[in-house]
Parts: sequence; structure tokens; C-alpha cells
Amino acid sequence: MYRPDADYNGPDTLEMVSSDEGQTGTGGTLTDTDFIDITVNAINDAPVLVTGSFLHDYLGGPDLASGLVIQGDGRIVAAGLAFSADPDVGLLRIDTSGALDPTFGGGTIIATDTGGLGGFETAFAVALHDVDGIVVAGATDVNDPVNFTEDFLLVRYKADGTLDTAFGSSGSGIVITI
Repeated sequence: MYRPDADYNGPDTLEMVSSDEGQTGTGGTLTDTDFIDITVNAINDAPVLVTGSFLHDYLGGPDLASGLVIQGDGRIVAAGLAFSADPDVGLLRIDTSGALDPTFGGGTIIATDTGGLGGFETAFAVALHDVDGIVVAGATDVNDPVNFTEDFLLVRYKADGTLDTAFGSSGSGIVITI
């Protein structure tokens, strides 16, 4: 059995010794030694940001993407959670160069608060609507922020990241089920 030193990776040589322990005929114990060159590959290492990756921190709080869609022009829209004063629906768009799209939400993460009193809002999925519209599905506890009873949430945005006021109640761009 091969057991390298802890955290070792790279080239190594495996030595194998076989013995018949004197069981294959006369003349005593016969042995044979062979060497095999191997490469030990690292696994479960800490993540490393590589070319082609995107990392952005919004106001220093915990942020996460839970849904994404690629638009026809190659831009990527991601939706999830953006933590500002409290957890809000987070939405951002990355242009084809891998940078935040300056034509969307002013080039930063859009944090949409549904009006809860210190409530929790998050997105779980995102889809394209019409030509450039964006619809986000998620949850909010706007109706019961004390007990964290979540309600279904839909938010619709225009191509520039502003709320689509033609959608939802009272021109808010937001639909919440109770």
C-alpha cells in the first residue's frame, strides 16, 4: 500500500517487493523488486481563483448565487442573496469580459428589499422574460419576520436592472403570496 507524506503531491517512485516465502520450489526464498514511477495528484485542496472565474463581495456580508442564466449575447445574470443591512434578493450581470456589467444596476449587485422589517429575502432561480426582462423566484418573510415564515416571491426586472413596475401589485415589480 502506498502512503505518501501528508499534503504531498507530485512525482514519486513506488517500490514493490514480492516474495514467494520459499513456497515455489527448491533453493530458498525467491524475491523480486520492481519500481514504478507515479504522479500523486492533489485532491480536496482549498479553492483557488483562476482565470475565467468571477468573485465580487457586496458590502462585506455573506453573498451567494443560487441561479443563473446566460443571455443570448453571452452576458451572465446571477441571482441569489445579497447581504446589506439584512438579507435581500441579489441580482447581478456579468458582461462577456467577465466584469460587472456597467449598464446593469449601475455596475454593482442589485439588492432588492421587499419591504420587510429586517426581513429575509432571497432568490432561488432566475429566468429571462421577453427580450431582455429578467424574472427572479425566491422567498421572503416580509409577512412574518419574527417567526421567519416564508412566502413565495417573484420579482421582475427590466433589461437595465431596474424593477419592472408594470409587474406586481401597485407598480412595485414584486409579487408575494401569503
